[in-house]
Amino acid sequence: MIRSRPACVPKVVAVLWLLSSAPGAYAQQADPSLPDDGRGPSAAAEIKLCVPADIVERDLFERPEPGSRMAAFHSALRDFLRDHGDVHREYLLKPNAFVSYDPASTDLRSLMDEAGTDAGCRATDYSYNLPVTRVARNAAQEASQSAVQGTSASDSLNRGWQYQVGKGVPKDPAMAARLYADAANQGLPEAMYRLALLYSDGNGVRQDAAAAVDCFYRAAKQGHAAAQMELGFALITGNGVRRDDVAGFRWLLLAAEAGLPRAQGGVGAMYETGTGVTQNESEAAVWFRRAAEQGQVIGMFELGQSLRMGRGVTRNAVESMQWYQKSAEAGYVPAQGQLGFGYLTGTGAAQDYHLAAHWLTEAARQGDPYAQINLGTMYEDGSGVERNIAQARALYAQAARSQVPQVAEHARQLAAALSNSSGELPPGNPAPSSNTNAVIGVAAAVIAGAVLISFLSRSGSDDPAASPPNIGSSPVGGPYGSDNSLSSARPTPPPPAPHCHSAPIEDPFTIRPGVYTPHGGSTLVCDN
Repeated sequence: MIRSRPACVPKVVAVLWLLSSAPGAYAQQADPSLPDDGRGPSAAAEIKLCVPADIVERDLFERPEPGSRMAAFHSALRDFLRDHGDVHREYLLKPNAFVSYDPASTDLRSLMDEAGTDAGCRATDYSYNLPVTRVARNAAQEASQSAVQGTSASDSLNRGWQYQVGKGVPKDPAMAARLYADAANQGLPEAMYRLALLYSDGNGVRQDAAAAVDCFYRAAKQGHAAAQMELGFALITGNGVRRDDVAGFRWLLLAAEAGLPRAQGGVGAMYETGTGVTQNESEAAVWFRRAAEQGQVIGMFELGQSLRMGRGVTRNAVESMQWYQKSAEAGYVPAQGQLGFGYLTGTGAAQDYHLAAHWLTEAARQGDPYAQINLGTMYEDGSGVERNIAQARALYAQAARSQVPQVAEHARQLAAALSNSSGELPPGNPAPSSNTNAVIGVAAAVIAGAVLISFLSRSGSDDPAASPPNIGSSPVGGPYGSDNSLSSARPTPPPPAPHCHSAPIEDPFTIRPGVYTPHGGSTLVCDN
């Protein structure tokens, strides 16, 4: 049977309470419209607040004048405890809490300490008990209530972002999730996408990859490019959904055609490896270039690889070094290693041992085994660096621990040859070209097989919380990509989006699964 609870909303717990004229007179307030999940009314509980005597007696905490600073402090404290209060804790206002309070910028958390309920207030504090009624609610119900109160989807989306990043309000991912759920429940794809990211990261909600996929799918169907990209990657990895490389490629291609550079690089990697699509190195190079021209660091590196080795394009070692340089300067470790190799061997640039040592050192210290081997040969021969056999041996030992069998074996062979020699070799050129070529050959084969995984992680610049929401259905600018013209790239018309429908898991027909829902007896299935 189809589950009754929507997947694209988080479960939350709300604390309902009413502040009367004085903090010492909090009263219970139950909401009869809320469900109790068949367990009867929820039990009353109390949140304990300890207030220093000066704030009560001198600053008139119990009798704030309407419109006064104390009234604002009173209201902010009420809202904070409503949203964050825990009946299993007690809250102790700091002696300078009211003096330090700024209605425009103060985070209430900084004005109080938390302790266990058995800690007790300080001897000079006033103690207040705040009765509350705790009831189970989910974000869909809160969203419905907000909608009745007139909160628009765009308002909820923007307020959700403010709570997610702490912009003008205390940072509160759980509140952000509720507000995103409100906007998502009103059909806003950007809110579905952001809520999916919270589910994916377990930020403000319980981590739930399947719920994230459900939200990505809902947004992707409405043309949200970033959601299409994340859905594609989820299908390719089988994260929260049954793995389907073909469906993953379809969704990723839609996002790539919309201009998202990480999706473009991913499509290039899928063409390069033949994952979910017929292998085509020429198409791979096209998509790597599209990503590279938008500054995507892995795309720049992969375009450099294609140009150096003539994968789907005319071999051009000089241009390959230019893309390695850009990617390396952006901090991408494999590009740093390949840039160093180019300077070491004079491939695509004038041979320069000092620049080779610089870039190989950068990559080697970050664990790149190819750079460790090449830098080891430089220390062994004293090329561009002071000869240091012990350092060469240490670098070979590090590379020998590589997860790539060919690289590890090559490093062990170099280490063995070094141990069999006297270590008193005269200065000369770098290690024989056959050795370094073997290393780069292994690197090319291994990187081509694993590059797709590199596109799956969101970098800091890709973090949607870094910029305000885009209300449009298919965001391309901001953290998702750029408005750079793609006219120079050869377009590839995308296929139509898969048509999906709900069907029982026991469906006897053979159909390609699109998005699998593991929480019930049905699944969303898509055509080919």
